[in-house]
Amino acid sequence: MTKYIYLIIILMLVSCKAYKVKNVYFKSETLKVNSKIVRIDSTENDYVYFLKNDTMQAYFTKTKSCLKTFETLIDTTKKYQLTVQSDANFNYLSKTYSEVYYHEGIDTSFNYKDYRLILLDSPDICGKTVDCKENLEFKEKFFESIKFIDTLIYSIQGRKFHEALNFISKYSHVSSESMLNYARIYPGGVYEKDRKIWIDWYEKNKCANIQFKE
Repeated sequence: MTKYIYLIIILMLVSCKAYKVKNVYFKSETLKVNSKIVRIDSTENDYVYFLKNDTMQAYFTKTKSCLKTFETLIDTTKKYQLTVQSDANFNYLSKTYSEVYYHEGIDTSFNYKDYRLILLDSPDICGKTVDCKENLEFKEKFFESIKFIDTLIYSIQGRKFHEALNFISKYSHVSSESMLNYARIYPGGVYEKDRKIWIDWYEKNKCANIQFKE
């Protein structure tokens, strides 16, 4: 009887698709992540994309039989907004039996030690190209703010000027310490340096479908 109870418990744990291996939990769930695609490898049948951000190292595969290619090349310095699903069963078996991730169609000589994800076609990817999901509404607001600051940087820096500066500071670096003066003036020389940072930030993140912050 005791054996049957143990068997039922094991089946219940497996059915919920959550696994614990050496205090590491594996759970099948859908995630939205902002991440760089730091490397692209290729096997006989698949492309393999490696992701990395502050909290995750993982990879997903995509079949080579793409129905469409896109104009935008994948940039390994930019962040992309990805909708992925973690593969609990696959990761559990990989960590249990070997440090090498065995997967049909993937050359095991790659020795993948990162966690495997399933891409839910967000963004659409084919080979080394990607359908860049740029938020055009955000782009318009972002560059309108920069243009507004352009026109007043050497003039009267009133309330709307600082509102535009505050909007940009939600997403990119603003040297606010330079305004620690009696008149709260944002120096032109500092602005020229910051402006380059803002443009570079947008170019690196535009394919991440940037969303407005409160």
